[in-house]
Amino acid sequence: MTETDRERWHRWKESVFGSGYMIWHEGLDTRRVTRLRGRARQDAQAMLALGLQQGDPHAGQALAALGSPDAIPQIEAAMEAVGPGIERMQLALALHRLVPSDAHLEPVLAMLSAEASWSHRMDAAIALRLFPGERATEAALRAMSADPHYHVRYHAADSAHALLGLGRPAATDDPTLVPLLRDR
Repeated sequence: MTETDRERWHRWKESVFGSGYMIWHEGLDTRRVTRLRGRARQDAQAMLALGLQQGDPHAGQALAALGSPDAIPQIEAAMEAVGPGIERMQLALALHRLVPSDAHLEPVLAMLSAEASWSHRMDAAIALRLFPGERATEAALRAMSADPHYHVRYHAADSAHALLGLGRPAATDDPTLVPLLRDR
């Protein structure tokens, strides 16, 4: 029995980045591929391209971390292939890393306002920091005061602080924000 591309990708991904739970909980450790050199780096790029073809946004994030402009059309094609949701947002953020553009904010705003899981909205609240400007700031302020989940409000407050040029202290260190962040 031969291994399918999907199986090969998943086996490689877990051997390099760890389990799905580890990636969700700790974040994708792109240093696992960015520190590679020579043939090992080329092999990693090939596997990441395979993962992106399988529709895995983590592959796009790792390709973007490698900084290769060759990844841009691959990530754009992957974005076209996925519908709205967390995968589209993750791919938009990967693309934003290579080619910063306010157009990449749209999937973040969509995720933040969606009836998605709180952890996906939290990821969107954190991502707002990458988009200085009025739209991201307004979205952070809205989520900070209106999102039903504490973690989303907390990270939206941190993003609002950063976007407003107030630094990024822990949101709970700002006495004016604490009442907004409390559980409802």
